[in-house]
Amino acid sequence: MSLQENHQPSAKSSRINGNRRKLTFTLENWIPVVEKWESRDRTHDSFTLAELIAEHFGTYPDGTPVVSTQSYYAWRKRVLAERATEKA
Repeated sequence: MSLQENHQPSAKSSRINGNRRKLTFTLENWIPVVEKWESRDRTHDSFTLAELIAEHFGTYPDGTPVVSTQSYYAWRKRVLAERATEKA
């Protein structure tokens, strides 16, 4: 058996478009989440970011949100950048 016959594709070579995945949710899906989180009244609103994300995007059967709270911050930048281009 030659070295090439035994070669297994690496995880990197099997990815679509390099490191990029097909996005499950679009910018339009994230706009209401960002708007609600950024405009919340911190003294009266008692929801967390995880609860807000779970409300909009759903949860898995074990109760964990489909989308992590950490992904919010990258999407927040995109939403705010989109708003800035719309105003200009």
